[in-house]
Amino acid sequence: MSRAERRHKAKQQNNYIHQEKRWLAHIREMVPKIYAAFCLVLHRQHHMSFNDIYNLLVETQALWQSDGVDGFDIVKVCAEETGINLMSKVTADAIGVEEGEHETYDGVEM
Repeated sequence: MSRAERRHKAKQQNNYIHQEKRWLAHIREMVPKIYAAFCLVLHRQHHMSFNDIYNLLVETQALWQSDGVDGFDIVKVCAEETGINLMSKVTADAIGVEEGEHETYDGVEM
């Protein structure tokens, strides 16, 4: 096979790799939007200053990085300490949580 033939040879598609790349790109886009929404609420409703919000974000990042370390499960600890049980619909369905059975916070389904 010549060099030109090798260069133009069709490469195998790996759907898992492409799916993972799309998923990571989506996360990189969504995480800043989630943080921005929290920052806006803290500023608008609680009149928090830049420094107060910044300090909360730093603490949030520290908690996020500790998830999974030494058995620390951030979602479980959140449920235990605050009573707010955050889970996706897929997770709720998988563990058999019935509609309306899961916790709500200020009228917002979690």
